[in-house]
Amino acid sequence: MCHIAKSFMKLSHYFRMRNRALIHYCVQKAIEISPSDALVNHAVGLYHLSQGAVEDAVFFLTEASNMGVHGATFDLCRLK
Repeated sequence: MCHIAKSFMKLSHYFRMRNRALIHYCVQKAIEISPSDALVNHAVGLYHLSQGAVEDAVFFLTEASNMGVHGATFDLCRLK
């Protein structure tokens, strides 16, 4: 589910706006299935960031960073 959500987020703005509910569902399912997966936390953090939910994004990116995902650490630095 995480890979599906990440793939959706990389598509055009038009597609993302038309399929927001589907992307949201995939993101929610991914974190529900694998809450301790670092890459899932990173993807969910990026999703929340793209939706403007900065506090949620920081939470998930921090979780991913603490699990060793360096990309999440860089994304957190960009937010500061």
